[in-house]
Amino acid sequence: MSLVISALIFLAWLPANLAMPLARDQGIFAFVGQAILDGGLPYIDAWEHKGPATHALYAIGMGLFGSTALGIRLFDVALTIAMATGTWALGRASGRPLWGLLTGFFVWIAVGGKFWHTAQVENWLAYAYLLSMLALWLEPTRTSRVALAAVGAVLAIGTLIKPNFVLMAPMVLVACGWRWRDLAWVAGGGAAVIGATFAVFAAAGGLGALWDAVVVFNLGSHVTRGTWSVSRVLNLLIEPFAWPDENVPAIWVLEALALIGASLMWRSDRRGFWILTSGAICGWLTGISQVKGFYYHSMTMYAVFAAFAAEAVSRALRDDGRDLRTLLREGFVAFVLVVLLVVMQPLYSAVNWWQHTLGRKSAAEYERPFCEEQRELGFCHRELAAAARFVRDSTAPHELMYLWGMDALMHLEARRRSPTRFGFHYAIVGSSGSYAASKKAEVMAALAARPPAAIVVQELDRSNITPLTAREALADFPALQGLIERDYRQAFANSNFTVYLRRGP
Repeated sequence: MSLVISALIFLAWLPANLAMPLARDQGIFAFVGQAILDGGLPYIDAWEHKGPATHALYAIGMGLFGSTALGIRLFDVALTIAMATGTWALGRASGRPLWGLLTGFFVWIAVGGKFWHTAQVENWLAYAYLLSMLALWLEPTRTSRVALAAVGAVLAIGTLIKPNFVLMAPMVLVACGWRWRDLAWVAGGGAAVIGATFAVFAAAGGLGALWDAVVVFNLGSHVTRGTWSVSRVLNLLIEPFAWPDENVPAIWVLEALALIGASLMWRSDRRGFWILTSGAICGWLTGISQVKGFYYHSMTMYAVFAAFAAEAVSRALRDDGRDLRTLLREGFVAFVLVVLLVVMQPLYSAVNWWQHTLGRKSAAEYERPFCEEQRELGFCHRELAAAARFVRDSTAPHELMYLWGMDALMHLEARRRSPTRFGFHYAIVGSSGSYAASKKAEVMAALAARPPAAIVVQELDRSNITPLTAREALADFPALQGLIERDYRQAFANSNFTVYLRRGP
């Protein structure tokens, strides 16, 4: 019965998820992904400070499903279904199909239904890491050289998304048992991916641009933001377990089930226990090493919790024991599973959409999770969509738009290209000194060479990484401010965006 209910919740969630808008991160990745589809490369043609695999994945998704929010959502759903299919197939091959199915379902619950956390590359990477762990665990005698090389490719892709994902490597050492031939194939697969990536950038003369964005910018400003204290360190260490963002009720339930599942696996399969435990520890380390504490940063750890939780539930469903201890454990597992179905975040995302679709909730109420609830991050999709619609209606498709603000999603929604590789202003406001000065000079040169038909200034995008709004930061960029005042006129404004159109000749 619980599986039937779970399937119904997934089917109810699916249209709700596809209808959700994108958030800030996804908009930035889509901006760079579109540049790749246009024949360019990250950093050279579109600046962003994450590794190039991030943007390559988005380019693949947009190429397959379209350069729209719906296309990206479809790609995200396709990868989620592929992950669940993979866990089921691996479980079935080892005689544990129910466990494999439950693992995929629990991972989906762990990801949650919030629009800010879905379609994140860390989630997709967690899927790949989990499947790698399960393949090395469940198929130790049949793991082919190609599969080992694929595991190495996954590790390399993770490192090319964020370098700190190299911390996942010890999991492979545990799984392979230090067998040097297996490790050589893993290393070969990883080296092939990294070597090919750097070869592409070298051929395009872009190694310097890659180094400037991923290394110089990150080490010089991005990772040094904020002040350090004992309380902040303790918060980073504990937060992934104790209060992991809005999905905390579901994660607490999965943690309770995972403890039961881990204890059962310890008694029945020590090798599996150590592979999954090492993966959870490595996932925890990669999460906290990103220092900002966003929920999806620890998704690999939560994916392992899902596998342990599936062990507890599948064992309870098939266990024939009738001693008191077994009955109490099975009763507790059944109760916790019911609680999980009630508190899971995808259910509430589905309810929000269906109530709006059936006329039980107004558009303003439906949009609250995408606007009013994101005010502390300076994001409101309703206002972004209105500004983007005005730009789209007021300019020709071939004309350009420049955004001075954080939400590069404006480019995707307005369907307008940028005259500069800086589709959002973080390279400037997230840095200082000569680095920021050089980027300002580059922006002004690009605007002079390819004058945009519209310039959009964001008003309320102050967040945990940008202490000033774009409007406030514009005061420190007099060249851009002067250009707007001299050559542009204000044509549209809402509380978060002001659109300036170029004056006629």
